[in-house]
Amino acid sequence: ALNGNYLVDLLMGAHIHMIKPQVYQQFDDNYQDNKLLLSLTQHLTSKGKKCYSLCCGGSNAIGTFGYIDMVGELEQQLTCNISDVVVATASGGTAIGIGVGTYLSNKFDRTKIHAMGTMGESVQKYYKPVGDTLLRELGFDRVSKITDVTELIDFHDATGRGYSKNTPKELQFFFDLSRTTGVLVDPVYSGKALYYFLRGVQNGTIQPKGKNILFVHTGGTFAYFDPKRVEMLNASVPLLQQREYEFVSKL
Repeated sequence: ALNGNYLVDLLMGAHIHMIKPQVYQQFDDNYQDNKLLLSLTQHLTSKGKKCYSLCCGGSNAIGTFGYIDMVGELEQQLTCNISDVVVATASGGTAIGIGVGTYLSNKFDRTKIHAMGTMGESVQKYYKPVGDTLLRELGFDRVSKITDVTELIDFHDATGRGYSKNTPKELQFFFDLSRTTGVLVDPVYSGKALYYFLRGVQNGTIQPKGKNILFVHTGGTFAYFDPKRVEMLNASVPLLQQREYEFVSKL
């Protein structure tokens, strides 16, 4: 279906190489040295194309610097000390960049980073090896004795039913939040991160360091335009089923 990022890619004139999930998983044996991407890059290069291969989620040293720089911007904007930062994470680069940036910052006094994983990835099997590799590539060992990313970041599970899948309670939360605050969170990343962080605080499984908590909104509203998710919203959120229309006959 023409929706989400796929629709945006086509609108921008991108040529899409479709790959079946089972084929991708077969080659995805290294997050930065994906043999499938290397093979496709070599094939396109042989045809005279200029290629730049990105690892999953852009979670390499260069991509991570984007969120290290974001912390620098925050230093100029904040007027209070931040005790905790909460952010959605999938491939890991965003959370690791924020973790490194806040560690190096003079304005963040060992701020606690809560990375809410939305893909169901294991901390030990995925985030730790990915994170430890990034720390080495960034040269983090030159300024810190930390070599284990779990000493820098607290990883929590925010997968729920599965990646890009929602429960009726999650959808109701997204709707209530947007209606009462005007803040639209997406149903794949930022919305689930906030929902499961708040639930974890309420049930005691997540322990914030303090009360000045910064939530990093990472966007992603295109996911709402998936027809299947629209059907789920219609079925799950009662207020959406009670829509009333007033037709203006005179102006």
